[in-house]
Amino acid sequence: IGGIIIGLIFAALYNKLPGNTSIKKAAILLLIIWIIFGVLLNYSVILVMPWYIVVSLVLYLIWAALLGKFWDIFK
Repeated sequence: IGGIIIGLIFAALYNKLPGNTSIKKAAILLLIIWIIFGVLLNYSVILVMPWYIVVSLVLYLIWAALLGKFWDIFK
């Protein structure tokens, strides 16, 4: 369900996002989402497991690369 929601947000904001490739645009969008949901809302988890920041950021960047790549294929 999260992937569908992110995909819809990405499609709606595609022309407004900075960047010249879809992968860069997806990375910017998912970095914003990561800051909101991964850092600000999970502050207590970060205090207990500081490695959470690195792992979740890597996963979000992989997700951004896939989102941008699939956008190019299926648009």
